[in-house]
Amino acid sequence: KVASYINNKIAEYSKVDSFKRQSLDTQNVLMQLNIADDYFKAKNQITRLEEEMVQGGGVSINKEKITDAYAPVSTDMLLNDRYILVQRGKKNYYLLTVK
Repeated sequence: KVASYINNKIAEYSKVDSFKRQSLDTQNVLMQLNIADDYFKAKNQITRLEEEMVQGGGVSINKEKITDAYAPVSTDMLLNDRYILVQRGKKNYYLLTVK
């Protein structure tokens, strides 16, 4: 997926005349900055969504609301020493099996 993303970025920028006129060193720096910018935007968006979901009471583990998006999951949470029930919203349930 990473290689595909980078190939798409290269293809996207190779179509821009002002980018092609730059030296190879400048092109490389601009490409790296753009990729880093995309990465941090995506990371911030994920963090924001995680916090909104948890703060809105939208996530439960074993029917208990989660208040900290970064709280560790422990073996105390296991149901029948093997399962964890995760609920997202009202209708989305996930049964995690721990091996």
